[in-house]
Order: sequence, then structure tokens, then C-alpha cells
Amino acid sequence: EPENLRVVVSQLRKRVELDASEPHIILTELGVGYRFCPED
Repeated sequence: EPENLRVVVSQLRKRVELDASEPHIILTELGVGYRFCPED
């Protein structure tokens, strides 16, 4: 379910991002999905 995935990604962002409203680690790729960009 697409809505379930959005909820899970939102929860992950709240745990790993400094500011979940401006993600830098879990990015949304429009028309593709999500991309994980771990910090160095």
C-alpha cells in the first residue's frame, strides 16, 4: 500500500534526520521512489 510506505518513511525520517521536514538522508525521487543517501 502506497500510504503505508509513506507512513513508514516518515517515521524513519523522524528518527534519522536532523530536520525531518528537510530530509538529506532519505530523499524522495518523484516518479521513482525513495533514495537513501547516508552521510559521510
